[in-house]
Amino acid sequence: FLNLKHSRMKQFILSAALMCSMFTGSSQDNTKNKFSFAIRTGIGAWLEDPKLTTGQIGVQAEYRIIPALSVVLPIQYNHLFYLDGFENETGFIGLMAGPRAYIADKFFVGVAVGYSFFPGYEFESGAFMYYPHAGVDFKKTQLSLGYTNFEDAGGSPGFLDLTVAFKIGGRKKK
Repeated sequence: FLNLKHSRMKQFILSAALMCSMFTGSSQDNTKNKFSFAIRTGIGAWLEDPKLTTGQIGVQAEYRIIPALSVVLPIQYNHLFYLDGFENETGFIGLMAGPRAYIADKFFVGVAVGYSFFPGYEFESGAFMYYPHAGVDFKKTQLSLGYTNFEDAGGSPGFLDLTVAFKIGGRKKK
């Protein structure tokens, strides 16, 4: 689904893989580790026309600075498709980072900002993106509701996303 002919795309995928492996390696180093690593998946709908939906797959690294504050780094691929059967080969890759505040023991709010790449589409140069979100942190999973939009969206209201992150590494700070 990705056109790897573009050297920028190859560089992005290599950088994302390197960052993920660094977080995974760090998360297994220390018994009092504040890192967690997760596999993300989700669905979303464009607020202007809910027939345009998105399916998401990605990874997430999170570092707890203090119990009430963390930094989250999601990397994801979103494929856009129409529910009415219209064929679409468009998707985007998002690389973001931002703060996340734990307002209660299990509840969090956060915002991630970053850059998105649109492989094989007219927006190959990409765009600034932002992702405010709120959710619940269970011991092995996180469930979040968020809003994804782009700088070059031309007034588009963006996407409403529901995401589940399955944690596979690290431990909470005790």
